[in-house]
Amino acid sequence: MITPKHSRKTRVCSGTERIKKPAVIAVIGSGVIGRRHLEALSLMDRPVTLEVVDPSAEALLKAERALQEAGLPRRTITVRYRHNLEGLPSKLDLAVVAVKADVRRLVLEDLLARVTVPYLVLEKILFQKLPDYGRIRELLGRNGVKAWVNCPLRAMAFFKLLRRKTEGLPLNYSFCASHLGLGCNSIHHLDLFVFLSGRNDIILDASLLDQELAAAKRPGFVEFTGTLTARNGKGGTVRITSYRRGSAPPMLTIFCESIRFIYRLNEQTAWVAEPRSGWRWRAVPLPFPKQSRLTHLVARQILNEGVSDLPTFEESARLHVLLLQALLPKTGRREWEEEGLCPIT
Repeated sequence: MITPKHSRKTRVCSGTERIKKPAVIAVIGSGVIGRRHLEALSLMDRPVTLEVVDPSAEALLKAERALQEAGLPRRTITVRYRHNLEGLPSKLDLAVVAVKADVRRLVLEDLLARVTVPYLVLEKILFQKLPDYGRIRELLGRNGVKAWVNCPLRAMAFFKLLRRKTEGLPLNYSFCASHLGLGCNSIHHLDLFVFLSGRNDIILDASLLDQELAAAKRPGFVEFTGTLTARNGKGGTVRITSYRRGSAPPMLTIFCESIRFIYRLNEQTAWVAEPRSGWRWRAVPLPFPKQSRLTHLVARQILNEGVSDLPTFEESARLHVLLLQALLPKTGRREWEEEGLCPIT
C-alpha cells in the first residue's frame, strides 16, 4: 500500500510559465530504467504532468527520490505517483512502458483498455513469448496507436551521419564486451546494423553461443554468452560477443569499403579512417548518451511531429522475433521451445 506521501502530487512552478497545454505523460514501471526515463522527462521544455505507475511502494519512493536528487527544473512540472493503472486520466499524450518483458503484454492490454493514448515508447526486450508480438501488433492497429521501441543508437547524430557513408554497402559490424548479456543487449546492435546498412533481410546464427546459460541480473531470467552472428543479403555481417569471464571493456567496430570505425565506449572516443584522408586514423569525441538525457528529446519529437528517430514497433518486432527464434533452441528447455518462451528481459 502506498503511503499518503506518495498519493499526493508534486508541483514546481516557474516565474515565466509558458501558455501551453500541459502534456500528460505516463511512465509505467519505475525500476532503474523507468527512473532514468522519468529524470529525462522532467527536462521537458513545456509544462508536463508525469503519471508514474508501479505496484511497488519502494520503487515509487526511489523514483521520487531520483527526481529530488536530479533537481526538478524551474518550470511547471506535476508528478503523480500511483500503484496501479486505475487512477490514470482517461486520455494521455504519451506513455513510456518500462516494465519487465514477462508482464509487458498484459500491462499494454490493460493500459489500452483503460485509456486513450496516441503514442507509446516501449522498452526492450519487448516480449518473451513469440505469440505476443502478433497480439500486440493487432492491438496497436485496432486502437490506432503509434509505437516505437527504445533502441536509441540509431538516433545518435553521429550514426545518422555514418549511415550516409554505409547505407547499401556490405558492412562488417562487431561488438564485444565481458558480461554483455546477449539476450538483453544484442537487439541494440542488430537494430543499428539494420539502420546503417539500410537492409532488414538478416539471418541470425546462434551456433557459437556457449552451451551453458548464464544467470541474468534480474532473478527469474536467463542470459546468453558466446557469440551471436548474422548476415544480410548484401554480404554484410554482424558479430556480437559476450565474454563469460574477464573485464573486457565494450568496443564497437564497423568496417566497409568507405570507412573504418572503432568506438571504445568507456573512453567515449571513436577512431575513424576514410579514403579521403589516406586511411589515416583521427580521434572523434563521442560521448555515449545516458537515458536520463534522452527520453525528453524523444518525447518532444513525438509530441511535436508525431514521429520518432527510434525504430517503429513493426521494425523492432521483426528483429525481436528473429532474435527469440535464434535463442530458443539454445535454452535447452523443450517446454520453453514449445511455448515460444525465452525468459530474457
